[in-house]
Amino acid sequence: MPERARSLAEGYVYLDLAVPEGGETSEPEAGEDAWTLRLGTIEVEVSYEGERVARQNELRFGPAIPRMMPAGLWVVVAGALARRALAVDLEFAAGPGGDDAYESVVAGWELAADAVAEALRFVPIGADRAPADAFWTPAGRTVHRENPERFTREALEADLAHYRQNLDDFRRLHATG
Repeated sequence: MPERARSLAEGYVYLDLAVPEGGETSEPEAGEDAWTLRLGTIEVEVSYEGERVARQNELRFGPAIPRMMPAGLWVVVAGALARRALAVDLEFAAGPGGDDAYESVVAGWELAADAVAEALRFVPIGADRAPADAFWTPAGRTVHRENPERFTREALEADLAHYRQNLDDFRRLHATG
């Protein structure tokens, strides 16, 4: 039975984490009521309705609390995306490219912010940290065990603010018109 993603973007992130399996992620294959993404033997379904709701509400990874990936993996993804965004940002500052390079930096910071926002969804309203049940996979539990302070509301909100500030600074410094 395939995994169910809230959006195509979430499906691709999930499959990107499955890289040890190897191979290329397929283009979305249209079905009766959902797309299917494949990477080797791993399949992810994304309902047309889920993708529509995600786009309509401008929620890259979809609405509600993630169920495919635990909070720990969202923090790992956000950190990896932020490191990549910073590298491209610094490269752009050293020798600005064209519109494609500019958009790549913007997209990088936006993705990093959106990924950490997914981890923040696991922190219940009024709580100061993600609960133990937000780390249901071995990898998610390992990340949490090694860095429990990363999963406080304060730390996640600080990361989110930092990524958004980097995006705002980049836009301000390199605005093209």
